[in-house]
Order: sequence, then structure tokens, then C-alpha cells
Amino acid sequence: MIKIWLLMLPFYLYATITIHFPIVTKKNTPKTKAALYFAKRVREISKGKMIVKVEIDPKCSDSQMLNILNSSKDIQMLAPTLNKFATYIPKLDFFNIPFLFKNIYEVHALFNPSNYKNILNDFRNNGFILLGVWDNGFTQLTSNKLILSPKDFKNTRVRVYSSKIAVNYMHSHKAIPINFPFYYLYTALEKSLINTQINTISNIYTTKIYTLQKYLIMLDYSYLGYGVVVNSSFWNKLNRIQKSIIKQAFAETTQKERIWTNAYNASMLKKLKEYAKTHSFKIITLSDKQKELFVKDSLNN
Repeated sequence: MIKIWLLMLPFYLYATITIHFPIVTKKNTPKTKAALYFAKRVREISKGKMIVKVEIDPKCSDSQMLNILNSSKDIQMLAPTLNKFATYIPKLDFFNIPFLFKNIYEVHALFNPSNYKNILNDFRNNGFILLGVWDNGFTQLTSNKLILSPKDFKNTRVRVYSSKIAVNYMHSHKAIPINFPFYYLYTALEKSLINTQINTISNIYTTKIYTLQKYLIMLDYSYLGYGVVVNSSFWNKLNRIQKSIIKQAFAETTQKERIWTNAYNASMLKKLKEYAKTHSFKIITLSDKQKELFVKDSLNN
């Protein structure tokens, strides 16, 4: 009877819950905006009984933060890129398969709660509760070589993610895949350690790597998104109402994050087009037939 009575206590009688949520990104990005909005909604819905503390651009990388999330009580939430989870869940490397998704709606359908039960279990078995995914967008190609077909990758030095799939794909086209941290990308291009890279429009613009490249080839090569996770040990200590508040705030935030990301990437692409008007930098949009060559080639690899 006592346990039942405790469960019926008004929510405001529970102790205040603090959630530490570091965000590895720059200020003024959709990801940062989403994290801050999520914190605001959690506080509002819980009437101040749940506090999300967002730390923007901490000194640690996503990989380091994942290790901390999985092994300590210092942080409770994180939103790394999905490929960072492949260390724990190897099957997630499939996100690095080129041209896997035709459009963003296919990605969102995959992460519809009714469709991704197996993925949820994989995360849970590794100590993470996956709330869902926030978009960064589809990756595009920048290079000092005009790449209009898969065979044009030959002899290029390409920065790739830490991924067996990404490495094997480039090897199959006689390219030289090179992996290093994102923060070193500009320097690597500047020193000609690489001449080609794959990234989202927003990342291409904010890092200024377009100033070191001749071409931007619009390929929609692969999807880059953030897996928003909660430490499972922390999650299991929350009551039903607290979990419901987090889920509601996250769902509301995700809808807005997708809109913000679309607008942000459109804005960055507009700036790149303006730059291209006065500099030796060309933006190439492939025809449907040209893009189909890449898609068919990917299916055969």
C-alpha cells in the first residue's frame, strides 16, 4: 500500500532532477538551438522539477564523451553523430553506405518508433536509451578534381569517417581513404594531405574548406545525423512521469530541429553560391543519369 501511495504523490513533490547534456558543436547551429529548446521545454513541462544543463562545445570529442557517458555519472545525455556508435554497435556502420537513402523522408521513416525496435534494443544493450535522431543533412563532395562518375575517384586522397564500409568503398575505386578527426580537416586540405572530402553543406561552409577546393559536387552521398541518447542507468532511475516529460520535450524539439536544419543548410548553400560567383569554385549539380551511375555502382560494391 505504501508503494502505491508513493507512486500517486504529485509530481512536484519529487526531488529536482538535473540532466547534464554536453553538445559537441559550434554555437548558433541547429543542433545547439535544439538542445537549448529541449532544455527549455523540459523545464516548462516539469514546472522546474527537471533541469537540463546544456554545455556547448566542450573540450572532449564525441568519442570521448560517449566513453564518459557509458562509464560515469558526470553526464546523462549526448548527441554524437550516428557513426560514432559503430564502436559499440558495428551494424550502425551501414549509415556509411553511399546512396543508401533516396531522401530525408526515408531516414525519418527508419527512425519512426514503430520501425526501429531492433535498433532501440541494440542501443539499450550497450547502455544507451535512444530517444531519436536529429538531422545534419546529406553529405556532399568537395574536391580539387572534377568527379562526375565513380571511376573519377581513382587516385584521389579522400578524407573518410572511421568506417570499414567507407574505406572499402574508396579502395574499390582505387582512391586513397584517409581518416582523421573533423577538427583537422581544414589543415589537412591546406597541407594537401587530402584533395577530396565528404561532408554536409553546413560543415563545408562553417569550416571554410570550400576556400581550399575547386568543386562542390551535389551528390547526397550519405546521411549525417545525431543519435540523441540517455545513459540507461540514469534512465532506469526515472519514474514514468519523468520519462514521459523527456519524450514529449524531445518529440517537440525534433520537429523544430528538422525545420531549423533545412533552413540552415539552405542558407549555407546560398552563401556558397554567392562565393562561387566571384571565385574559382564551381558548384556541380549532377543530372539524374549521372547520379544513377553512383547509385548503381554503390549497389554493386
